[in-house]
Amino acid sequence: MTIEEINDTSALEALGREWSLLWERCPSATPFQSPEWLLPWWRHFGNDGLMTLAIRRRGRLAGIAPLFLFRHPEHGFRQVSLLGSGITDYLDFLLEPEAEEEGTRAVFEHLLSQKSRWDVGDFQELRGASPLLSSPGIPGLLMQKTAMEACPVLTLPDTRAAFRAGLSARLRKELRYTRNSIERAGGAYTETATGTTRQEFLEILFRLHRAAWEERGEGGVLAGPGIQAFHREVSAGFLERGWLRLSVLYIGGSVSAALYSFAARERLYCYLSGFDPRASLYSPGKFILWHAIEDALAGGIREFDFLRGREEYKYTWGARNRTNYRLLVWHSPSFRPEGAFKTMNEKTEAASPL
Repeated sequence: MTIEEINDTSALEALGREWSLLWERCPSATPFQSPEWLLPWWRHFGNDGLMTLAIRRRGRLAGIAPLFLFRHPEHGFRQVSLLGSGITDYLDFLLEPEAEEEGTRAVFEHLLSQKSRWDVGDFQELRGASPLLSSPGIPGLLMQKTAMEACPVLTLPDTRAAFRAGLSARLRKELRYTRNSIERAGGAYTETATGTTRQEFLEILFRLHRAAWEERGEGGVLAGPGIQAFHREVSAGFLERGWLRLSVLYIGGSVSAALYSFAARERLYCYLSGFDPRASLYSPGKFILWHAIEDALAGGIREFDFLRGREEYKYTWGARNRTNYRLLVWHSPSFRPEGAFKTMNEKTEAASPL
């Protein structure tokens, strides 16, 4: 097993085809570990600190540790983190199953050999099964694992009838009321983005997401031009891979809600939504989510992942928490991670390049 450190954006992009094939060989990988997500992230939010490691076994790409290095904006220490940090619900290395233990150890050994370049590694939003969390570690590195965000996940039954029967009596009553109200308003239908409507539907999502947040006096996570450009690029790549599920709900002929999700390997990841506050009488957010869940079930989806956040509405559908974790790695015995810095779940653009 060999490791190549990639410090140049063009070299990272040149790895794209091999990276996609590697993703296909990693059955537990999510779309968030794909080049279609992480390359746009680096292009739009990265700096000059690329430190991604390509792991090869007998010449074939067996893993990628998508790392970058930056100086922490508050405390000044040099931090290694994962590409995608801040806006990504599941972060991790991407390793073939048979290479997980050896590949993880090789990455940590490489980092130890380069310890003069960094002070702490902060690996966030790791799923419980991440090989980083099960690594026994190596002499010379100190590690600390802590719980982070919960991702409520709804396990879907085999049929729509079973799904509806499993809902609470209160929710079933609310859905009937919503459906009847919408029918009186002229009915509703949804459309899912295609190659010709993707950009139009994405702009609808941006507009509705902003409108919903402005009702609360905030701008929302899609307010900036950088994040919008990122999602334009991601949605195009995900559409090509067959993962994009971007739906728009029309009530009485008017655009009322949008839902931005990704589907891969019998899982649907519900990333963002938006609705028109003027249509709140019809609960458009709840209505489009209801149809998304039932469409996912009919399409062979077995898990509906609401992703990070403990918002109450997720649990009304029957979702159960799965916890993400954070792994801190450092090499100096004098370094104290407790309280040293906030979680890097905010604006990655704040990082200063080394």
